[in-house]
Amino acid sequence: MPNNNGIITAPIGIGSVQQALGVGLSNIGYLCTSNKVNKWSYKKPFALGRKKANPTDSDIYSINDGFTIPSYNAAPLCFNAVLLGNANWTYNIPSTANDTFRLTDFKGYNASTPSWFTIDYSTAMAEQGTSVYYRLVTLPIDFKTMLTNFNAWKIGTEGVDVGLLLRDINANSDSTSVYYYKIANIADIDTSNEHFISIAIPDSLPVNTTYHVIPCMRSTQQATVEGNGTLTLISFNDKDYNDYTWWAFPISNITLTVSTSGSSLIGYLRTAENIISSDYTFDGTYFNIYNVVIRFINTYTNSISATIKAEILDTKSGTPLEFYRSNKVFAQGNTDVDIVGGDVLKYESALGIGNIRITWTIGNSSNQTTYSLEPNEH
Repeated sequence: MPNNNGIITAPIGIGSVQQALGVGLSNIGYLCTSNKVNKWSYKKPFALGRKKANPTDSDIYSINDGFTIPSYNAAPLCFNAVLLGNANWTYNIPSTANDTFRLTDFKGYNASTPSWFTIDYSTAMAEQGTSVYYRLVTLPIDFKTMLTNFNAWKIGTEGVDVGLLLRDINANSDSTSVYYYKIANIADIDTSNEHFISIAIPDSLPVNTTYHVIPCMRSTQQATVEGNGTLTLISFNDKDYNDYTWWAFPISNITLTVSTSGSSLIGYLRTAENIISSDYTFDGTYFNIYNVVIRFINTYTNSISATIKAEILDTKSGTPLEFYRSNKVFAQGNTDVDIVGGDVLKYESALGIGNIRITWTIGNSSNQTTYSLEPNEH
């Protein structure tokens, strides 16, 4: 089927393109220059001069998939462009004067492709000495392939690194007081479409302050100052770092509030008095646990990131058995967590009561709750 839910396949006809774009005119030039074209589709009409043959991947890489990608010679300029909404990637449609209109450019076009870049973050608040987790999602081609091949970078996998820019939200646009975290060289990033970024909040970062956080890329043609790929905070200004080239991801900035280590965040997260649900059997010796759901209650006004650990205390050996550990993000309100997660937990019981201890840790602070699975109540 040439048009399957907005994805155009061969054989390509004007009707299938019209349907995908939701337009009525049948002129090929109109279709190739329509403002209905989804710029985030990897395949779409391209401005490639008078080239008549179908574009190859090399052709597409040479023009950055049709995008003009802005670059900046100083990190504060990159930062300000994002805050002002000027860091978007511009899609260059083909023109009547300079380009050939090829209906076949629509082969593989996907009307539903979302923005290539989204970012999720684990918390809007963190303490010194804790880590904040970010998830950068890249579509539809993997991040490493894009940065290795797109002409905008030209310098290959060793020439670009990825990081985060942070600046106090109260700083004015002329401020050069920006902090940069180097996350990794592109060569170190895997080829999946989801990239988990973790930054440790150092003791040197000013606290009780809210920061704008901007994911970015930076050329590494100059010697790196972070040391062998370590996550190290550096402060810089225009003069010190204007030899680097900076690129921003076309996504909105997020904010992060940093508080003093040992602050009272732990007091905002607690567990419900009882287990929400459980499924298990006990034969007089062994427990077989299929499902245990614990409810966490976040009474803070923002999300909280915590490390959750679950242990069996009622073991024959007398040694606690850790069976679950995960970093979790808890939005305000209730979050239910299945600590067994589809696996079967089997262990030999000492007392015939499944004592499960839940520990949640935020920074250097922890709380615990112990629950019991009573066989006679199952």
